[in-house]
Amino acid sequence: MTLAKWLLILALGAGTYKYITHPTAPIESGVLEDLPGYVGPQVMGFQEIGGQIQSGNEVMVFAPQNCSGDVAQRALHIAQSLKDHGIPVRSTNKISLAFKESSREAFEQTAERSQRNMNQLMNREGPFVFINNHGKANPSLEEITAAYSVMKSG
Repeated sequence: MTLAKWLLILALGAGTYKYITHPTAPIESGVLEDLPGYVGPQVMGFQEIGGQIQSGNEVMVFAPQNCSGDVAQRALHIAQSLKDHGIPVRSTNKISLAFKESSREAFEQTAERSQRNMNQLMNREGPFVFINNHGKANPSLEEITAAYSVMKSG
């Protein structure tokens, strides 16, 4: 083969490797399924996390302890607006996941998936809202109330 053919093959291989290892999914698209590493379904833009975050029909508004003042104020506004709409809400700056899987293998798979999904979510701007173990970063009040009406159980 000529040198030009080898260089072309090498360039195509390098381009393919870069495309596979560094996909160009737009972070600003607002759809978590577009991001590499995400696993699971969405409901009205709220991404299933995989582990148990909160119980019942409660909406959880999470703003990290050291978040910006804008994020904290938005979290407070969301929580108060939800209360005003009669939606049960809990504001917090701490979050944990619980798992109910019976086998070690199932637990490990769910924990790994949950960690990937939480990392994808938390790499966005808060506050973060969770409804029946589905989360979304910085949703509008309209998005939250619409998703709550679809996802509330019972």
